[in-house]
Amino acid sequence: SAAYRNFLNLTDLSGSEEKNPSEPGTSSDTGSSPQDDTIEHLEEQFNSLTLENKEKQIEEWKQDLLRTQLEIVQLRKDVLFKIKQTNSLKRKLGITAWREFSTDFKDGWKKLQESGTYTKFETKVTDITESIDEFKNLVKKDLTSMKEKATKELASVKDKASKELATASKELISAKEKATRELATAKDTVSKELAGLQKKASTALGNPEPSSEENS
Repeated sequence: SAAYRNFLNLTDLSGSEEKNPSEPGTSSDTGSSPQDDTIEHLEEQFNSLTLENKEKQIEEWKQDLLRTQLEIVQLRKDVLFKIKQTNSLKRKLGITAWREFSTDFKDGWKKLQESGTYTKFETKVTDITESIDEFKNLVKKDLTSMKEKATKELASVKDKASKELATASKELISAKEKATRELATAKDTVSKELAGLQKKASTALGNPEPSSEENS
């Protein structure tokens, strides 16, 4: 600002002279930073002013500070006005907040897809997906094999059970026929034995057997 430039030139009013950086006692010899030397030098310049010039300089600083604050306030008003004007133009153009967000999101997503990080991540995801698909295929293959094996074993068990059932049925029929024959044989034997006993009993009692003519 003009006041700051005047402050830098205040030494001309007091008749003081600046030191040469190459002379002893400068920042190159003491090791202090140029900024510290500048501040110290400005303080020396201000302190070298007369009381009247100090008051004038302070007044100029106050005026400069006031103008700067007013400029800041005006800039804020201008920015707010520009924002309102921008929003009004967006509404007239049909640019909604959601549309603007969508556009920004699409642009950001496009940039992300084009970045090297996304490409590496996508490659890793692809590799993981392929590994998962391969694992799923292996599991599916194993399940199919187990299903086929279980089906074959079940068919074998059913066939074996059917054969054993048929054999048991045959044995049951054979046992039933044998039992029937044995029962018939036993009945016949019992009948013959019973007839013999009746005959012996009749003989022992003296009752001759009736002849065939009498029976007729």
